[in-house]
Amino acid sequence: MDKKFNFGTYVPKAFRELATEEERIFSEWVINFKDGQKAQLKEGAQMVINKLRQWYGDKARELVVVPVPCSSMAQYRYRFAYFCVVVANTLGQLNPMQHVTILGKRTAAHRNPAHTVQEDNYQVQIDTAFFKGKKVVVVDDIVSTGRTADDFAKLLEEAGAEVKGGIFFAKTKNAFGQPQPAPSAEPQPLPTGFALHTMQTIERMEKGKEEAKKKAEKKTRAAIKRTTRTARKEAQA
Repeated sequence: MDKKFNFGTYVPKAFRELATEEERIFSEWVINFKDGQKAQLKEGAQMVINKLRQWYGDKARELVVVPVPCSSMAQYRYRFAYFCVVVANTLGQLNPMQHVTILGKRTAAHRNPAHTVQEDNYQVQIDTAFFKGKKVVVVDDIVSTGRTADDFAKLLEEAGAEVKGGIFFAKTKNAFGQPQPAPSAEPQPLPTGFALHTMQTIERMEKGKEEAKKKAEKKTRAAIKRTTRTARKEAQA
């Protein structure tokens, strides 16, 4: 792959308290994307579109954007079908979703304790007739070791495709809170539309803190009143 890029950092939930505020917010955004939330899928598609236009200009229409296979076919379609429609229609590209088939099920690297890909009866099949001669950019939500994306890129190349680059929404931090080597040394600006999402999230967090503070104060006042009433009754007895 000539180019690699990730938009931000993903911190696993177990280590989220070690993350910066920006990392926590972006990690939640990535989870919503993985869960197939339409707002995040649309934002993610626009992020990729903008990056491809930055890299290739008008020639972006000549590319095929192919998501890296998920743990199952159902998950692959759920997460990337709408995403691919938005990207392909906006850039005038071919949609590859019907040309990738996943058989069996796999445990993703960033979800198992050993941090390895577990493959039991798992196989990815691609339409070689479709991909032959195509210029391809692979896309994935989270990259951990990069092995899955690299293996998929090799499979595409064996089918005759030219893999031009890889775009990843987030790079995983390890258990010690340190980022693994990023796919790209390029600057990592906040994605389009993410600033508004960030501000809205921060506002919700601040509102939640204020509400929690008010509830705590209310409970304290109630406790003081109960204590006072008890003391008065004991004094009158």
